[in-house]
Amino acid sequence: MNRFLEPTPYDFGLSLGRPLQVNVHSYSGPAPYNQHPDLHYAIHVGLVLSGRMRIVYQEHFFEALPGEVWFTACWEAHAGEPLERTEIVLCTVLLDALGAAVPFASIPWTAPFLLPPHLRPRSALALSAGDIRQIGEEFRNREGELGARTSAANWLALHRLLLPFATGTTDGEGEGGDALERVKPALDLLRGGWREPVRIDEAAVACGLGKRRFCDLFRRAFGVSFGQFALRARLAGAGEDVRRRRQSLRAIAKNWGFYDISHLHRAFHRHYGCSPAEFRARAAVHESTPDGQ
Repeated sequence: MNRFLEPTPYDFGLSLGRPLQVNVHSYSGPAPYNQHPDLHYAIHVGLVLSGRMRIVYQEHFFEALPGEVWFTACWEAHAGEPLERTEIVLCTVLLDALGAAVPFASIPWTAPFLLPPHLRPRSALALSAGDIRQIGEEFRNREGELGARTSAANWLALHRLLLPFATGTTDGEGEGGDALERVKPALDLLRGGWREPVRIDEAAVACGLGKRRFCDLFRRAFGVSFGQFALRARLAGAGEDVRRRRQSLRAIAKNWGFYDISHLHRAFHRHYGCSPAEFRARAAVHESTPDGQ
């Protein structure tokens, strides 16, 4: 069985032509808390079909019950822990594509992701726990199916699930959505293959903003400073290179803007809770274990 929400590929193979990946994870019983959080650009929407799942962010955690939903923003350190026999559906979504179609574009789809973790809703008045589980069952029944029809059905089901959460925020809680649109060019810098640290001045210019205004909007959108966010982005890329054994640790450190191997080690311990070598070994064990074992 999948025991944890393990670190996964940096981009998940997502693209504007394939913006959503849906996976069903079954856990045979409780598992120890995963001390190694995941970091990636793609956002997560998870829902519990049965059992209990503890979702852990860096400074917050909660238990998701059957018929409840959780949201993970991009490059937000997170992990998951099944507390008993549990089954979940995990939707991995390309942020840029979310709601990118008329009349979808008028809905603040990113609102539930941009709230602080402790304020993010896990249920909605317009959707009962049974409704949420039914959508989860639809995802599960289509798992493994390929083709445009399945992709479209999953995409519509995802937005049907998100709609009451996206439109249910109170005044002021959705302000991060407007801020996100203003600072998106900075995200493009981070995702565009740049392996040197992106300076705040560069990011502000790319967004057509002054430095102070950019910093204010970025923190409003993501709840952290641009520097913290950019570090997580570089750690996600370095983690993927470490996992795939693409280069030596010295080359990976240099390519992703770390001073040296020692600097890379400290960053890994701080954010992943382990050394790069331990991260690579754990990923290799996970990848060699088939689902359902």
